[in-house]
Amino acid sequence: MSSSAGSSSAHFQSFSSPLRRALSPLVVADAVAQASAIDGDSFLKISDRRAGVLGLARSLDDILKTITVDYQTVLVPFLRKVHDYAERRVSLTDQLAVLEKHKAAGTLPSSLASVRSPVFQLGKEYLKSCPVPPPQLAEIDTLVSTTRLKALDYMIDAMRGELAWYEAQLSAETLIPYGVRQVDERYTSHIEPNGRVPTFESITLPNGQTESRIVENSWAVSPSIIAARTRQVEVIPRLIYTVLALVQNKKDAVKQKQEAKKQLKDAADVAMGNAEDPSEVFRKDLAELRKQIQAMSTSKRGKLAHPNL
Repeated sequence: MSSSAGSSSAHFQSFSSPLRRALSPLVVADAVAQASAIDGDSFLKISDRRAGVLGLARSLDDILKTITVDYQTVLVPFLRKVHDYAERRVSLTDQLAVLEKHKAAGTLPSSLASVRSPVFQLGKEYLKSCPVPPPQLAEIDTLVSTTRLKALDYMIDAMRGELAWYEAQLSAETLIPYGVRQVDERYTSHIEPNGRVPTFESITLPNGQTESRIVENSWAVSPSIIAARTRQVEVIPRLIYTVLALVQNKKDAVKQKQEAKKQLKDAADVAMGNAEDPSEVFRKDLAELRKQIQAMSTSKRGKLAHPNL
């Protein structure tokens, strides 16, 4: 994310807290107050209509459509970058969890498990002359095994560093002032110069008629343009929060679907485990049938006892 606002806006900087605390009303209002001339308390007065529209958003495009046309050129790329960063953070979190699980279990990910010791062709005659295999071969195997474990540690450390960097870019204390600066720069450079309107006054002419004239030095920015800028600044924290929540909700939905599928599979496995083997049931039924036939066919005197025989 680049900007003419200076080096502080070249990238998102400084991470301080989780999403829930970072986007609390107090933090947001304070960030708005520090980044703009607008009172931070005004953030708490965002219209219910705009908040309701954002609450119904189901995609990034739905969120971007709520941006005022005058500020879409700066806020759309900004929010798309926020969305991309948030998705990368989610991906890194999942990847890091997998690597840490491998480390705890003493296993290796496929990228490292596929690394094998090199094979060196030593002459058969030489190997026959050695009472034991050359110790260097075993050292090579040990070295490769140790290197793979160290590589796993390095991968985990590097991924933790990248995750911390993305968390820094997505902190509220940085995102909100950055977004406000984009609106302010757009307003100052393009909207304000073209949005000035004069003040008119009514003049009575000597003949008794009246006409409207422009008051000298009365050109000023239209109140409606100023109000539009104010509303856009006020909604920036909500825009950021909605984008981050959209990505998080997508991750949670995928996780819930996977857990539901796993629970269904586990339940099926338990049901199959409790079910009796059909072949065993048939064997028991056959033995019981033979026993009944024998009892029905033999009387105390050794004659047939079945009533129909």
